[in-house]
Amino acid sequence: MSEQNLRNDSDLKPWREVIEPYEEVSSGRFSQSEFALNLAEIVDRNTKGNDGNNEYNDPIAFFNRTYLTVGLKKLLVETLKRLSSGNGDPVVQLKTAFGGGKSHSLLALYHLFGEGISAENSSAVREVLDAAEIESIPKVHTAVIVGTWSNPLHTTLWGEVAKQLAQSAGKPEIYEMMRKNDEKKISPGASLLKDIFNEAGACLILIDELVAYGRKLKSGENSEGGDFDNLISFIQELTEAAKATPKAAVIVSIPESDAEIGNQLGRQVLEQIEKYFGRMESVWTPVETEEGYEIVRRRLFKPCKDERERERVCQAFYDMYVKNAKDFPKDSKEGRYKNKLLACYPIHPKLFDYLYGTWTRLENFQKTRGVLRLMSKVIHKLWASNDKSFMIMPGNIPLYDSNVHNELTKLLRGNWDTIINEEIDGDKSKSANLDEDNNRFKEIGAAKKISRSVFMGTAPSNRGESVNGIDKTEIILSIIQPGEVNQISVLNDAMNQLKENFYYLYSQSTRFWFDVNPTLNKLADDTRANIKADDIRAAIEDRIKTWIKHSKLTVCCCPKDTKDVNDEQTVKLVILPPEYVYDKTQNNKAIEIAKKFLDTCGNIPRRNKNMLIFLVADRENFSVLESNARNFLAWLKINDEVKSLNLSYSQTEDAKSQLKLAEENFRMKLSQTYCRVIFPKKSEDGNLNCPPVVESINCTNEDNISEVYKKLVRDENLLESLGALALKTVLDNTVWRKDDTVNLKKLWEYFTTYYYMPRLLDENVLLSTIRRGVKSKVFALAENFQPDGEKEFKFDEDVDVTISEEYFIVKAELAQKQLEEKTQPIIDEPEKVIVPEEKILPEVSSDETVTEIKSLSKRFHMDMEIDKTRAIKEFTGYVRNVASLLMSLPSAETSIHVSFDISVKDGIDAEKEETVIANCKMLNIKNFQFE
Repeated sequence: MSEQNLRNDSDLKPWREVIEPYEEVSSGRFSQSEFALNLAEIVDRNTKGNDGNNEYNDPIAFFNRTYLTVGLKKLLVETLKRLSSGNGDPVVQLKTAFGGGKSHSLLALYHLFGEGISAENSSAVREVLDAAEIESIPKVHTAVIVGTWSNPLHTTLWGEVAKQLAQSAGKPEIYEMMRKNDEKKISPGASLLKDIFNEAGACLILIDELVAYGRKLKSGENSEGGDFDNLISFIQELTEAAKATPKAAVIVSIPESDAEIGNQLGRQVLEQIEKYFGRMESVWTPVETEEGYEIVRRRLFKPCKDERERERVCQAFYDMYVKNAKDFPKDSKEGRYKNKLLACYPIHPKLFDYLYGTWTRLENFQKTRGVLRLMSKVIHKLWASNDKSFMIMPGNIPLYDSNVHNELTKLLRGNWDTIINEEIDGDKSKSANLDEDNNRFKEIGAAKKISRSVFMGTAPSNRGESVNGIDKTEIILSIIQPGEVNQISVLNDAMNQLKENFYYLYSQSTRFWFDVNPTLNKLADDTRANIKADDIRAAIEDRIKTWIKHSKLTVCCCPKDTKDVNDEQTVKLVILPPEYVYDKTQNNKAIEIAKKFLDTCGNIPRRNKNMLIFLVADRENFSVLESNARNFLAWLKINDEVKSLNLSYSQTEDAKSQLKLAEENFRMKLSQTYCRVIFPKKSEDGNLNCPPVVESINCTNEDNISEVYKKLVRDENLLESLGALALKTVLDNTVWRKDDTVNLKKLWEYFTTYYYMPRLLDENVLLSTIRRGVKSKVFALAENFQPDGEKEFKFDEDVDVTISEEYFIVKAELAQKQLEEKTQPIIDEPEKVIVPEEKILPEVSSDETVTEIKSLSKRFHMDMEIDKTRAIKEFTGYVRNVASLLMSLPSAETSIHVSFDISVKDGIDAEKEETVIANCKMLNIKNFQFE
């Protein structure tokens, strides 16, 4: 978020305006070894009068930037008491994990009892003296042994202790007391050590890395430094002598981690140290986790410039957590969390939790020293990049910086460099691309911050942990600052995007973690890349074939050639293969191949052209369909190979879920894609001399064939029934133009062949129409009709008829005429009557019309049930072919009534009834009722 946005959301100051890092941190002028304390080297420099420029050499600078933890303060106080009055612990064993502050504690003792430090120039020393209730630091002679510095081939530990005490006390005779034992490499015994301690006065023995020294020796093999057995004896004797000498103290550091213990010999040394020191030592843990917060702050930052602003920032964070409790972890709402914020400032507590919790599990991570080294690099990069955050959050860790991510990845096993660069925080990483492509993500860098937070919280974790990863509330806690609460929904959306796109990000329920083993996403992507185009086509075709169930249409799925679609007098829905897609923007293969199927059946012309309808894929959806098909095939393959892929139980279950989702998407997109219906357009000559009709269906549920059928019937491009008058009109306009009859076989061929004929579902539609037409005297039926022979018509009666050459449809006029001739009575020719001259009617002039005197019809009424699927068309036909003939008469008065009689067996619901009543009133319909 930009600086301006922060100002609009809050008047809080960013951390860089409240507290500043030391110059060597902000400038990046620190070396890799700055935080690597070497006690022996410091002692050597001081002995030779060369202080150097490292703050570890200067006792005042050292104590000014050293935080007195509870453990360190106790160590200094107890040792001060021991060396002043003999009341403190004689032996102290320091045992912590790698980098836990053991060497730092020994150095604090060395500087406290050395020269150049006093209560007057160090508040920390004053605090220790007050706690010990001692006025001043006594004169103490110190011997320092560092196992990694001392060479067993040139010295014994007991000889080295005696030399250093003799030099510090200015008494050469102290070493002379030990010379024989040193030269013969035989441990001196507790009594001799006690005498030497008493001769020296108050003496402090500091031993660091004793296990490392012991690893260099071998049992039974003598060297300049003695053998392993003598070393073990010396350890026992040293502890006994310290206990017996009132003003002597022995402080020994021993390791806790396997990395420091080393080989089997090192473990034997450790066991012996713990065996003998365990009798009388005060075991001490130098640094507690929460004390590490203050250590880091003192070592990296100058004193806070504005304590009031520090408190305001921490209060704002705490208030945000309390007011939005459901979005943050439970402990962030507790009262002590505010104190934790203050203790950690300017570093957010969650980052410290990760560093001192998750990261310290790694054997090579040097706890406090490692945290200092990492955070100094983080702070330098954030300072240089003008970071404006209120606190340094896990989501702000600049993993894109090589110094920062190298500091972390050197501790980890696996391809973490690749994971960081390609997914988490590289310039071209997936997180960077997600943020760039989505303005909502980009505003706060959502994808990057989530990735960083999850990495910091989970990268060192063990894959076999019972509970993997960090909860999304922790992720939100690691990113959101005061004024950004409205962005929580954006983070949730971004988490979903990361789950779908990342190869090394795992998730389960609301928890997320990174792992060096690729996720199923990676496996699926690799599998998808190997799916061939032919496999995709086959999958599409196989899926289409599942659509054929109880279709009213004969379906031909994905024919490879025109001969695969038989030339039959049956309506066929031809589903074209995937390569023939419809593209409305240009000439397309779908139209071309449809014409080819209409024209030919193999190598011969197709006769029954009017029986073919085509269902084809639409180009706009096809690319997505191919992608969905590829995804489905990939997950299908993964599920088939679960055992060979060695997937975990959770991965197996996830693979099943992904397959189910992929199959559903494939199914739905296939239905959406095969949405174009092509069929011939009517033409007077019967040839396809204009483009076919292209219609669209809307389907998402694999019921495309039914949808095509409904569409064709609804638009009357496929007739389930045909009115008798409609058939008469077709006959009048076609075959009856030149002839009064047509046999049924020929008529059915006309319907199946010519585009200008209606497309009937099957021959039963035609036969049913003929039966109704004969019964209602629209036309007649003749059997074995011969134009010059005697004709027998069926008219105004029920008929049984089949499609054959024996049956003919005949114009009603012919049947009516024959009927009238048969029913007219035979009248004898009348006798010639001589009419009187005066009764003869005058001749009618040529311009006068003679009208037969008979009674004329005065009214016409028709009641005809209309097919509900073709109501509009049939009603139009009746008006045009019947009513309009009478309506045009000069004195005609026409009244047309529309009658609806609708029965609903299950009843009409009240809401629907109210809607119909309201519409009737709006249309001014007065005569209606519900029963």
